[in-house]
Amino acid sequence: MRQVLTSLNANCVTMDNTPPEIIIAELQQRILHLEAENLQHQDDAKARIDELEMENAKLKMENEKLKAQSGPLDA
Repeated sequence: MRQVLTSLNANCVTMDNTPPEIIIAELQQRILHLEAENLQHQDDAKARIDELEMENAKLKMENEKLKAQSGPLDA
């Protein structure tokens, strides 16, 4: 990413005199890339949540089976 120096009146100037339109286009591309990465992370997180919910359901069923096998607890 180019180093951008911003003046008080918001005119952008770069060290190599790159036109603002090019800088804007590069920033838009970067934003699109970051948005795509973000969506991938969200999908990965949802998949992991689904895995954990299934594992949790299995453990609950196993726990209920063990409780049923041991019978009522004496107080």
